[in-house]
Parts: sequence; structure tokens; C-alpha cells
Amino acid sequence: MLKLSDGLFALAAIAGVLVFTSFYDAAFPSAAIDLKLSRGAIKARADDYLRQRGVDPDTFESSLTFTVDGSAAVFLQRVRGIEETSRFAREQLPLWNWRVRWFRSGEKEEFIMRLAPDGRPLRFLHSIPEAAPGDSLSQDSALVLARTFVSEELNVDLSRWRLEDQSTSSRENRLDHSFTWELSGSEIEWRPDDPEAGTGARRLSVDVNGSRVGYFGEYLHVPERFEREQSKQTAVGTLLGLISIGLSFALVLAAAVVAVIRYKHDRIRWRPGLIAGGLLAAVLMVGGALSYPLIKSQYVTEVPYPIFAALALVGAIFGGVLLGVAIWVTTSAGVSLTEETFPRTLKAFNSWVEGRLFTRAAGIETLRGYAVGLAFLGYITLFYVLGRRYLGVWVPAEGPHSELLSMYLPWLVPLLIATQAAVSEEVIYRLFGVSFLERHLKVTFLALLIPAVIWAFGHSTYPVFPVYVRGIELTIAGLIFGWIFIRYGLVTMLVAHFAIDAILLAVPFLRAEGGSYVGYGIAALVCAALPLAVPIVVWIRKPSDGQAAPDIAAG
Repeated sequence: MLKLSDGLFALAAIAGVLVFTSFYDAAFPSAAIDLKLSRGAIKARADDYLRQRGVDPDTFESSLTFTVDGSAAVFLQRVRGIEETSRFAREQLPLWNWRVRWFRSGEKEEFIMRLAPDGRPLRFLHSIPEAAPGDSLSQDSALVLARTFVSEELNVDLSRWRLEDQSTSSRENRLDHSFTWELSGSEIEWRPDDPEAGTGARRLSVDVNGSRVGYFGEYLHVPERFEREQSKQTAVGTLLGLISIGLSFALVLAAAVVAVIRYKHDRIRWRPGLIAGGLLAAVLMVGGALSYPLIKSQYVTEVPYPIFAALALVGAIFGGVLLGVAIWVTTSAGVSLTEETFPRTLKAFNSWVEGRLFTRAAGIETLRGYAVGLAFLGYITLFYVLGRRYLGVWVPAEGPHSELLSMYLPWLVPLLIATQAAVSEEVIYRLFGVSFLERHLKVTFLALLIPAVIWAFGHSTYPVFPVYVRGIELTIAGLIFGWIFIRYGLVTMLVAHFAIDAILLAVPFLRAEGGSYVGYGIAALVCAALPLAVPIVVWIRKPSDGQAAPDIAAG
């Protein structure tokens, strides 16, 4: 017979899925981007363009990343809305684009190119040394050269563009000139009643270095005042995030003190921490390896490339070890406290630590975890739908994962991020934080609330406005997660947290208009479902071990 709690978990999961799938677009609008060309096709087009300019790309190191013109995308969405932004990016100027960089170790000269998702050039920069020789054209002669380039190379009719700005810079062995045009009729007002607020507009810039075009690019100009106001808001979010990091560090230090004290009294087990810390260290190192294209794109050519690569490798290893040690200590201290404070929460976790993955308790808590995760997806969707409609909450539209598309094996990255977030955050804020505060404060509500607030406001750097909204959303969730941890077990929350992050990271791939990228999303969702192997194996073993099939709320 089904228990009442069985039905509640199942209903919450079903409701969460229905709300998430029905109102996802309203809560988290995404830009319509057609990614028909693969990474390889984009790189080939960029290399061909460089060859057309008389440069052999094979003689350079290169990097390829997918990027977004962040301030322009935020400005346009804020003023015109997501539908108009998507139309603008699709029909006029792609705000989400590919960035290719060619460089050599130890050399100032490099090339950077932006390409639209369909492969057409958007911007091109040929960076040369300040002392490089060149002609010293007059500004008028350079303007004629720039106009000719725009007309013949870019196929742009400048009759609709007005010259907005021009400047000349004297270099050691040449003169450089910069020209900027603005498209007539493209002005975008964000505060019509304030003439000093400035306007956005489509602009086209060309730089002439000596007698050669060294840069061209079309972009959406964002008013300086808008950028300043946006920076003020993000600065508040950064401050809240830093405070959260400081308090989180204090929790880890407290865990270290607890671990040392309990070790002296022989009241601590190191194995759970070694497993959790080792897992996190490995995940972070693998993630560092997969993110190397992003790291490579930031290479500073003054540093010898082998040294840069070695530093990146050492950084990934050191970061993994540092996080691993922190989680090792915090897990060990947390398990020791929780065994005395909330012993029932570790039943499935202890079986995993002992190497018994497919126990009935583990199967039950895994199913509970997915139920909690699906319910939470519905909660955050409803939170932002209502917040947008009634409270002025604003979330910029997502593209199809700018950073993830730039990494090796993009479909695997959600699995790594979700694992890292689930283990580290549940260990610090639930396993140790709740148990530690319950033991010392003797007030369960405060033991739940304080870690929830610290955890929640650590997400204040996310692009959600007002910046405190994410803290409110996750404080509520953190209270519920803490209660579920106490009542239904640590594994329940580990699986729930993993499922939430993995699914949220996979969905944008599914929304990309390109077959291979949708495939990334499907593969990521398969990874998100991997923990379901536990209850499936438990179920299959049922006839032989005599155990009844697990239900999601039995304990």
C-alpha cells in the first residue's frame, strides 16, 4: 500500500515537470540563435578569411570560443524585450557570435575575428606593435581608404551612415586613424524623458594603421550611463557574493577545527571525506582540462606559451587538490557530527562509502532526490514567472551556453558542474553547516536558516535583477533542502542538487537551432539520469534478494 508521503513526492515531481515545461520560456526566455555551422566549419571559414588577407593561419596557434556581446544584449533586452532582441540578432546584428584568435608565443602581432553563427565576418582585428613601421597618411586620405574598404570589402552602403567620430594617433613610425559611423534611424532610447541618458545605436568602426586597415567591426553602441547603472547593480551582487564566500570559508575553517578536535578523541572517520574530496578533486581537474580552449583564448603573448600551458595545468591540479582537501575535512567533520545529531540521514550515504552502491536505502533516496529535483524546477519556474509579472524581476535571456560551447566535450560539462556543485554545497551547507549549528545553537530553524542564507546569497553574482532576488529565491529553497536533508537523507539532497543543475545546464543546448548542439543537450540529459541506475539495479535484483521494489518515500 502506498503511503501518503509516497503520493506527495510523486505529485510534487509531476507538478514540477508540468510547470517547468509549460512556463520555462516565460520564466527563462532564451534568444533564438540558429547554430547551423559546427565549430569545425566556423574555424575553416575563419582560416579562409585570414588566407585571403595574405596570412597563413597554420603558422599560428589558435583558439575558438563562442561569445556574447554582453552589455549590448542586456541593454537591448532591457529596452526592447527578448523577442525584439532575437529579431535584431537574427536580422541585423548577431549579438551571440564566434571568436577566433590567432597568435604566436612572445609576439605582439595577432589576429582576432568575430563571426556570425552563419559564418559571415563581423569584426576583425590585426594587432601590431606600437613601433611597427607604416605610412603617415593624412586623416582625409585615411578616411577615403576606410570608405573604400567598407564599400568594397564589407559591401556596406555608407549613404545611410553618418560619421560619428574620427581620431588620429601618432605612433613611433606611423600614423593611425580611427573612424566610427552610426546608422541613421537605428537609435534606441532607453529613457526618452531624459535627454542626457544617451541612446543606443548600430555603429561601424574602421581603424587604419599606416595605410592598412587594422580593424573593422559593427556593433551595438550602449549608452555610457546605462553601463554605469548596470555596473552599480552588479557591484552590489558581487559584494553579497564575497560576503557569502567569506562566511562559507568560515564554515570550512570551523569544520577543520571540529575535525582536529574529534581526531584527538578518536571520534572521526576519514574515509567518507577522502571519497568525497577525491571525487571533487578529479572532477575539477577534468573540468580544467575540458575548459582549456577558454583558458587558451586568454593567453597573454608576452608569456612563453609552454610556461602558460604549464601554469594552466598546475592551476587546475592545485585548484582540484585545494577543493579536495577542503571537502575531505568538511565531509569528515560533517559525518562525525551528523552521526550524533541526525543519524538517520546517513543510512544510504554510509552504504555508498562502504562500497555498497545498490542497496534498498540508496535506491529509495535516489528516487526521492529526483522527485525533489523535479519539484524544485517547478518552484524556480513559478518563482520567476510571478516575479516577472508582479515584482519587476528581470532575467536576461540565455543563449545556447556561450562558455560550454567553447569547451571540449560540451555535453559532459553539465555532468561535471552538477557533480561539483551538488557535492561541495551539500557537504558544506547541509551536512556540516546544519549539523554544526544544530549542535551549538539547539534551535533547528536557525540551524536551517543560517546555512541557507549563506548558500543562497553566494549566487548573487548571477545575472538576475534586482540582485538580491536570487538570494531570496534560494533562501526559501535552502530551508526546504535542509529539512529534507534531516528528514530524508543526505543522498536525497545530493541527487536532487545534481539533477537540478544538470537539467538546467542541458536545456539551453536543446533550444539551439542546430542538430549537433541539440545532440549535446540529449547527451547531457542522459548524464543527468545516470544516478537512476541505482534504483533500477535495486529493482532488477528484487526477485533474487527478496526485497520489495523501492518506493520513493519509504524509510
